Amino acid sequence: MIEVRGVQPTARELRHVTSGWGGLHWWQLAHQLLPFAGLWVLAVFVWSRASWHPELTSAVSLTVIVTTFLWLSVRSVLNRVTLQAARQAPGGGMLSDWTIDGTGLAFGTPVASSRIGWEGIKAVREEKDRFIFLMSPAANPVLPKRHLSEDQQAALRQLVADVTAANRIGRGVD
Repeated sequence: MIEVRGVQPTARELRHVTSGWGGLHWWQLAHQLLPFAGLWVLAVFVWSRASWHPELTSAVSLTVIVTTFLWLSVRSVLNRVTLQAARQAPGGGMLSDWTIDGTGLAFGTPVASSRIGWEGIKAVREEKDRFIFLMSPAANPVLPKRHLSEDQQAALRQLVADVTAANRIGRGVD
């Protein structure tokens, strides 16, 4: 059994999950990518005819540079603002406690808790700074590695390997 007390992920650790749910990640970004792609198509068209309108080429170039910078910056700002709003919620600033064992995982705060068996987890993804438990596209609990000792990380890897080998992980996922 792995027990972890006082977990509170940072905005970086709560970043979006970009793998594990197929192409869903790209579909979630489509509403942002399509206008951006359209701007780049317009820019390429104008640049290809730069000799016709040098002033327009400069204006489009500046617009593309500024838009690219803003587009890349918006995600980190959104993550920080979302985390700040979540922490202002009644239970948002509370530290959570985790218990992970052969039956599944449980996590919670003094006012709310959740338990899920391995059969309800599609997969466990390990990234450089966190473990992600893929439960549904909208709910993927994150356990930051900084809250785990090296022994606990090794035990978690072994536990995930064991339940995967026993064909228990993801059995309840359609």
